[in-house]
Amino acid sequence: MKVLDIQGGVGNGEIEIPHMQTKVEVSFQNLVINGNGEICGASMIWAKSANQSLIPDQMLKDIQGIYNDQNLNWQNINQHIQQNNKKVSLFNMNQAPKTLPFVLDLGPGELTVLGMVFTPVAAYVNIAFSAPIPVGDGQQYFSMGMKGGLSQT
Repeated sequence: MKVLDIQGGVGNGEIEIPHMQTKVEVSFQNLVINGNGEICGASMIWAKSANQSLIPDQMLKDIQGIYNDQNLNWQNINQHIQQNNKKVSLFNMNQAPKTLPFVLDLGPGELTVLGMVFTPVAAYVNIAFSAPIPVGDGQQYFSMGMKGGLSQT
């Protein structure tokens, strides 16, 4: 992680995610940096949202809760992703760090990343699959999601 600003253990930074060809903007709290400039502790590091109205804070930071998308407006989320080219297939490491949400579009389906949390021993991701389903006058969105570990070391 690259620390961009810190005051009293609270601040912002960026984390490289090579297999997604991107960096993500992160916030943290209770970060400890030793005399050699190395990060040696943090209670929580999480990916930032592009807009708080898109993803509730609870979904951004929660690593053990139950997936609940009642407060998500899929039409606004999908519009944000389309307007800002936030698809992993379009990312490269020379671009500015990304905020959430963005789409993993490297397979037959698309998964929307709604939260990422980093700890010293694991990374967690909150993802959802959504698809537009034409219903009557407008479009409704079907979604299902999961929470859990992305990787552990």
